[in-house]
Amino acid sequence: MSDRLQTARDTFGPQCYKTFEGALGAFTPRAVLEKFAAVQMLDVHLPTTDGREVVLTRYTQPEKELQLLLDQLKLTLPAQPPPKITTPAKPT
Repeated sequence: MSDRLQTARDTFGPQCYKTFEGALGAFTPRAVLEKFAAVQMLDVHLPTTDGREVVLTRYTQPEKELQLLLDQLKLTLPAQPPPKITTPAKPT
């Protein structure tokens, strides 16, 4: 077993690892973790006309295969967080 897979097994715990093995049929636990690694989080910064900035933290939408895995595992990704509005820095 590779170090990364052993780390995943230790991190997720034996029960979760067994769930991956039993529920996913053709997918190996390694393949499942690789699919989950494709989901990314990014911050989109949009300046406003009054000097403030709107920050949208967004997760990429899962690809079709990952969505099928999520459905099989009865998992859902968290909702997109609400936008944040920052105030301009005051000069010192």
